[in-house]
Amino acid sequence: MAKKIIKSLRDVIDVVQDASVDKKRKAEMEKQRDHYECTDKCLSTKYFQAPTSDTKDQWIENKKSLIPVNYTEVVVRTWLAILSSEITRNVEFSNDKDIEKLVRDCVAEYLFNDITSQWKENALVYGTAVNVPMLDPVTEEFTFWLPFPINTEIIKNPVNVYDTLVVVEINDGFRQFISKWGSGIIYEDGSASIVEHQYDKLPVAIGYGKSKLHQRNPYGDPVQKEAADFGIQQAKNQYNVSLLSTQQTRDILHIGGPLDKISHYADDPNVEVGLSEDGVLALPDGFTAQFLKPNPKINESIEVQKMYAATFSSISGIPIDILCPDSVTSPSAEAARIRSLPLMHKAKQLVPRWLEAEKELIQCMLYVAEAAKAEEAASLVTWKDVKSRSTITVQNHFNVLPSSPNEIMQNTIAGVAAGIIRHEDAIRTIPNNDHLTEEDIKQMVEEYKSKASANAHAIEQNALKTSKDALTDQQKSQFDNKQ
Repeated sequence: MAKKIIKSLRDVIDVVQDASVDKKRKAEMEKQRDHYECTDKCLSTKYFQAPTSDTKDQWIENKKSLIPVNYTEVVVRTWLAILSSEITRNVEFSNDKDIEKLVRDCVAEYLFNDITSQWKENALVYGTAVNVPMLDPVTEEFTFWLPFPINTEIIKNPVNVYDTLVVVEINDGFRQFISKWGSGIIYEDGSASIVEHQYDKLPVAIGYGKSKLHQRNPYGDPVQKEAADFGIQQAKNQYNVSLLSTQQTRDILHIGGPLDKISHYADDPNVEVGLSEDGVLALPDGFTAQFLKPNPKINESIEVQKMYAATFSSISGIPIDILCPDSVTSPSAEAARIRSLPLMHKAKQLVPRWLEAEKELIQCMLYVAEAAKAEEAASLVTWKDVKSRSTITVQNHFNVLPSSPNEIMQNTIAGVAAGIIRHEDAIRTIPNNDHLTEEDIKQMVEEYKSKASANAHAIEQNALKTSKDALTDQQKSQFDNKQ
């Protein structure tokens, strides 16, 4: 939110120069980046604490066997495939066919797909991503500025979280910004390159992994915030299995005997202790030697890995056979469909939101083009006017998603019955339930479980009564005594 009232370009410049990214939020975004890109930092002590049983040298050596488990990339790539699947776009703009053609030609280009895919990827990984369409006054072609989320500060109207006032990207040596009053670059030495303009609405499109605007928070969360933590834990699990297999699968030599006399025998030149030149182990009288076969719990450790994968599959909605291709046999078409239900339900929420974000981006393009034309004519244009004259259609043809309410309900029931959709998520998919709070949903689930338990008890009692009615008088008496 804006810490000061912004009414002019001078105010904007002051805000841009003072802007900084929140340290905690930046650290979280850097963590998501490290795990998404699978950098060396994934295995650094920044995220991965050395086991207390290892010395520093042992840890350095043993860490070489660590393999990062990149759940973050699996989640993002899965969602990116869904959100970018066969997108069709159409633009109509009344009273100005030149601008209509300019925008329509741009959104039909392959480059536009690349731009929107990168924009979505940034939002899915970091939680929030800005896309700024700009019209080159010389070539009269659109370019797009995608501020890097880790370095970007979004300044909102303090009384309206949906009203963006300024977007600034903080780089080494300069700061690039766009606002309602002007845009440009301010350099570290104080010089600047700024263009003034007047927008009644800032023409930027903001996409979210998980939107938090309803909480008055201008920044969203990554589509799967827990992916990095699960990846770290799975790497630790793999590390433990590796240690078990390399250090505890060898036979161990055990020497038994009066240990208090070991030092005495070691100093006695007449007693041979240790390996002879022939490789024979010599021991004094009273001592024994045997090889013990350890029994490392490797299978149990592997089961722990599978448990973590299954838990993350449940949380993320990503089918287990995508997370762990070797963990299950090839599923039937029906089994695969059932396993994909949680992902489909999440997609039903995310896909429409991104279709609206793309429409917002195209609306911004129309507004920027119309504003540039109006500026040449020394007139003003409003966002409301441009929007009233435009018809924008964006469709995602991802064909796995159920479409009809009846199909959604059937899939929900099947998912709950299969134990892969939680009751809470099932309630959220029912039409007209958008107004429910988390507390409402929790209470509904508790009431449902209470009724289900009562119904189960009633059925049991009814079955007992039915069985009792079929007994003879003598059997009934014996039955009552047992009860």
